[in-house]
Amino acid sequence: MKRLFFLIVHISIFSDLSAQVISFELNNPDAIQLNEKSMELLTSPVWRIYRTVFEYRGHISSTSSDGSFKYNRDNSFSIYDRQGVWTLVDEKYIRHKLNREDDEDRLNFGGIYAVTTLTDSSLTITKLLTTSHDMKRTLYLKPDSFFPPKREYGANTLYYRKNIDKSTLDSIRGLSLEQLFSSNLDYVGDTLFIPTIDSLYIVIRKTDNKSN
Repeated sequence: MKRLFFLIVHISIFSDLSAQVISFELNNPDAIQLNEKSMELLTSPVWRIYRTVFEYRGHISSTSSDGSFKYNRDNSFSIYDRQGVWTLVDEKYIRHKLNREDDEDRLNFGGIYAVTTLTDSSLTITKLLTTSHDMKRTLYLKPDSFFPPKREYGANTLYYRKNIDKSTLDSIRGLSLEQLFSSNLDYVGDTLFIPTIDSLYIVIRKTDNKSN
C-alpha cells in the first residue's frame, strides 16, 4: 500500500513539473501570432543564422554564426545540414525535434521556440529557459539572399564577389558591428579583411573616434 502511495505521489509531481515546463515555454510575451501569411514568410526562404544570443539575468553573450536554416511546408526542417520535424503550437510557437537525438546536444538546438520577429527580411526565434524568463536563447536570421554572394576559394577561404571600388570601401568602412555580423565580413578589432579572387583588402573601420 505504501509503495502504491509513493508511486501516485511521484507520478503527480512529475506531471506537475511537466506542466510547469510547458507552461513557461508557451508564455513568451514577445511571441507573435502565426497566420497563413506568416507561415508563407516562414517557409519560403532559406534562412541563415547570423547571430546567437544567450541571456542570463541581465548578462548577454553574443556569438556570430553562419548556418543555413529551412522550414518546409511538410513540417520538416533543416539546420546546419541536420534534419528534423517542426510542429506549430498555439499558433505562436514552434516545437523542433531533430531526427537524431545526439544532434540536439551537438547543435544546442531543439524544443519550443517563440517566433518573436518575422518579416520578409528578418526572423527571430527565442527559447525561454526558466519560468522567470531571466534565461533565454535567441537566434537571429535573415534570408540567404540578403548576404553578399560568396563562394569557396581554396580550402577554407571565402572571397567577396562584388566589385570593390573606393566608394564601396568607404561604405564598408562605415558599417556597424551588427552590419558586419549580418554581412558575414571578417574583422579583428577595427581591421576588416576582404578577400577577392586576386587580392586581399585590409580596411580600417571608421569609429566614433576616427575620421579617416
